[in-house]
Amino acid sequence: MKLIKMGVEQVVKGVRDGTIGIEEVRRAYQMRVLDVAVEANYIAEICTTSDMITGRSNIEKVKPEYSLYGVTFSVADWIDMNGFDSTCGFANRCVKPSSEDAVVIRALRDNLMATPLFRSSVN
Repeated sequence: MKLIKMGVEQVVKGVRDGTIGIEEVRRAYQMRVLDVAVEANYIAEICTTSDMITGRSNIEKVKPEYSLYGVTFSVADWIDMNGFDSTCGFANRCVKPSSEDAVVIRALRDNLMATPLFRSSVN
């Protein structure tokens, strides 16, 4: 749980220098989300597919000062994310996964190397 209390800069630095692993960050934040969000029922989906960690071979192309490698983020349900439904609360949009990512997802995941953790039903 000490990872949760660290600032973003500390997490990114730890991931870069190898003292903190990506999976360690992901697990810590997943556990924290489950502690807080299950009771409030605002998790729509947990992003667990291996596709969520893409572009990692391009890490050397990202300037370290701009990289969020190791940082997790949540995605609102209405934002398109490849392979996930964006229902906006409408039943007729269920079981119709998006075929591409929204620009904000591409920017965070592919350009800045952040990792989506879960999709939220609360904005």
